[in-house]
Amino acid sequence: MHSCGVAMIDFGGFHTPEQMLGRMDSDRVFTRVETLRSRQGVTLQHWAGRLAAKQAVLRLLGLPVTEEWLFQAEVVPSPSSLCRSDHRCLHGHPPRVVLGPDLELAVMADGCDAVVVSITHSDTTSLAVAVPSRRRTEPCARGRS
Repeated sequence: MHSCGVAMIDFGGFHTPEQMLGRMDSDRVFTRVETLRSRQGVTLQHWAGRLAAKQAVLRLLGLPVTEEWLFQAEVVPSPSSLCRSDHRCLHGHPPRVVLGPDLELAVMADGCDAVVVSITHSDTTSLAVAVPSRRRTEPCARGRS
């Protein structure tokens, strides 16, 4: 595992998520929950942000960017104690990564138990950074300075 993973998606000129994915199938890259959340957005920013976050997670873990691995890195809004709405809330909740079983094992093998992502956008570009994390107080092996 690397100390961080970074990915940038340039979605300028695209009109659909499928155009961003090239030859990959959107149903094999985005989970049902991600698709429902991204469709609520007005622009491709939601799709591009999620795709950048998924790619950043894979780069953190040193894995190839394939449909199989992308599907196992689900990027959804974090629940917030400040918001009483459910997952359909359209206000900006920080992203949360839900790892599939194989990715979770890869993260745990390095002494971590989670991956944290940050996503930012411009009008045509999304950028994401992924870092290893622990839910406990002590840092994971790769998170030490």
